[in-house]
Amino acid sequence: RTTGINNIFSTTETNEYSEKDVLFGRGGLTNHHPGNSIYRQVIEENKPKFDAARHGEKEAVMRHIYTRLVETGAKFREKKKHADGTSHWEEVTEKRALAKIRHRFEDFDNIRRRKERQANNQQSRRKKKAKKVHCDSSNEKYANLSDTTTDDEDASGQEDNPGVHQQHQHQNQKQQQPVLETGLSSMLHAAPHPSNGVLLPEHINNVPFGLPLSHMMLPPDVGDIYRAPIQSEYAQFLPGGHEAAVVGSQHQLYYVVPTLVPIGTSSPPDLPFFLSLRHPTMPSFFPDGSQSLPEQQGRGP
Repeated sequence: RTTGINNIFSTTETNEYSEKDVLFGRGGLTNHHPGNSIYRQVIEENKPKFDAARHGEKEAVMRHIYTRLVETGAKFREKKKHADGTSHWEEVTEKRALAKIRHRFEDFDNIRRRKERQANNQQSRRKKKAKKVHCDSSNEKYANLSDTTTDDEDASGQEDNPGVHQQHQHQNQKQQQPVLETGLSSMLHAAPHPSNGVLLPEHINNVPFGLPLSHMMLPPDVGDIYRAPIQSEYAQFLPGGHEAAVVGSQHQLYYVVPTLVPIGTSSPPDLPFFLSLRHPTMPSFFPDGSQSLPEQQGRGP
């Protein structure tokens, strides 16, 4: 049944479609229908021209595509369902066909954006995975710096006997010295220089062992430079006025090694602590109440 063929808003109803026709809808039929495959190819070929066209020129591009397909014998059809459960493929108007062409151009943009998001998400996941592997490796490498005592019994015995405590401390120092001079030195050398001009030393001779820094006080990162609140038994190894570099973490404790430690130097038990020089806007606190970095003195070897 045909009505008003010369009117672009008319429709032609038919129960059949040809291989050249462009079928509306989604799914297996429209995806694999030959006419739809040709239609998608023509759209893709004209995508650069459509994107470059001004708003008023885009319709001319769409009409060119419509005319090109119709001249090959293709018709744009949409499936119509009836109340009795039957259906047929109905030829749509030129206006509806142009709307489908525009929609297909927009689909290309949506597909491109979705692929870009997927690629960005995959890249982000790879970066997070690589960062986690690096952190896990650092934690495992410096796990032996977590404690200077083996168990509660050893700790209580050292409190009763200061000589045993000092001997145990020196043994730990000798055992951990090679670790710091090899693995940790490379991390210190690779750390960026602080923006305020305080430079890292070229070597870390005379470094005793790692010093635990509570994660509740600072947000450390490997390579950052700190002055930290150090337990009193470590005070003699970190005289006031020298930096300490964060080198790893274990069990929510961040380990730092002093960058310059003259052997035989002692300092008060309550050491001042600084925040990272990478974060100059964050305050630092000292026993005298000041909030600025003191002048560097006595740079060691």
